[in-house]
Amino acid sequence: MSPKHAIQLYHERAFFYEKGMALLRYFVTLHAFLENVPLDLPQAPKILDLGCGTGTNTEILLKRYPKANMTGFDGAKNMLSIYHERYPLFPLIYGNYNDPTSLLTYPALQPCTLDENQFDLILSTCSVTEYGKETEAFPFLKSILKPKGKFLNIGIKNNLFGILSGLYWNFNPRSQKNYMEILRQAGFQKIRAFSIPMKLFPMNVLKYAVMCEK
Repeated sequence: MSPKHAIQLYHERAFFYEKGMALLRYFVTLHAFLENVPLDLPQAPKILDLGCGTGTNTEILLKRYPKANMTGFDGAKNMLSIYHERYPLFPLIYGNYNDPTSLLTYPALQPCTLDENQFDLILSTCSVTEYGKETEAFPFLKSILKPKGKFLNIGIKNNLFGILSGLYWNFNPRSQKNYMEILRQAGFQKIRAFSIPMKLFPMNVLKYAVMCEK
């Protein structure tokens, strides 16, 4: 399945995305997890919200780190439009993380690059595990992390529920084991999986959480 097709789906569904996902307890469970997951970041971290969508994760990260310097990154313009309305001061990147030469600022749509060694944290929720190419996305993401910078990813499990989600959003789910091996091959360190408690149902059935360091 092509990520290009998936991007079009997110673009078209942006304006009812939050209401639809809220019905599935997507945000309430994800945000409860993000509020408590150990991150150990500096007081004013530089954070890249990869596949930022409408900016729902930014709200939680700013509660934990009010002085954070956030950057949003997404391939769907309608998603970025909503994010920009909510957080007009944060820089946004429009493009494809599988092709770093495709990056544009948003909303100006001017060519841009992301410098190496600049982020304390990259957060991806149901994005890079679903649409990232092993030999393109992961080396790129590692390069833009600071030394010992952290990469936290929430991925969709490769089970019946993940397969059904993939049919709707146009991706093939990766297993946690496969994803962690991709991280090892890309040279990430301190790779660890977090347990998602049952009280966060259905997140514990649908998703896994893995963090690593550069």
